[in-house]
Amino acid sequence: MDTTQHDMDMTQHNMDTAQHDMDTAQHGMDTTQHGMDTTQHDMDTTQHDMDTTQHDMDTAQHDMDTTQHDMDTAQHDMDTTQHGMDTTQHGMDTTQHDMDTAQHGMDTTQHDMDTTQH
Repeated sequence: MDTTQHDMDMTQHNMDTAQHDMDTAQHGMDTTQHGMDTTQHDMDTTQHDMDTTQHDMDTAQHDMDTTQHDMDTAQHDMDTTQHGMDTTQHGMDTTQHDMDTAQHGMDTTQHDMDTTQH
């Protein structure tokens, strides 16, 4: 009877040990899953940060392109204004030349009149 009780106690002990081992294994698996979930979360966060950085870089490039376009437009406007100023100067020079020619004609006429009068 004592041997049978001892065998039953040993069997119960072995079953308890097996349950403990299974619980320990489950805990290890749960811990591993938690680590994997944390790693996935970290990877997702890193990808989000990379996407945000790319967006910021794209925005900066767009701003640089816009600034270059504005600078090109300003240069074009300056060139157009310079062309207008050059054209105006040419017109003024032509007018001065015409006035000088008219004055020369008047001087010649006056000289002819003086010669005739004399």
